[in-house]
Amino acid sequence: LGIPVVSIVAPDKKSYGSFYKALEEAAKAQKQLDFSALTELYKNGEQKAAYAKALALVPENGVEKYSSEWLAAKLLEGDSILTLSTCAYHADDGRFIVVARKI
Repeated sequence: LGIPVVSIVAPDKKSYGSFYKALEEAAKAQKQLDFSALTELYKNGEQKAAYAKALALVPENGVEKYSSEWLAAKLLEGDSILTLSTCAYHADDGRFIVVARKI
C-alpha cells in the first residue's frame, strides 16, 4: 500500500521515537494510499457482486480524500462501519451519505 510500517511495543517507550518520526514524515508527504490491488481484488474476486452493490451506495466522487472504490472496499472488510443515507435536495435525485468507522 506504500505506507510505512513501524514495529512498536506500547510499554517500551524507547520504540516510540521511530513511530513518531514515521508519523511526521507521512503527514508531511501527504501521499495517498495506492489501493489499486485492493480494488482489483474486489472487482474480480468472489465478492464481485457485493463490491458492485457497495460501490453503487457511496458517492461517485468519494468523500474528501477517500475514493468511492476505497469506501466500497472498506464496507466489505467487516469493519464496524455506520452508514447513513438520506435524501439531499442540492441535486436531482440526490443522496447524502455519511460513512463512519468505529475506532
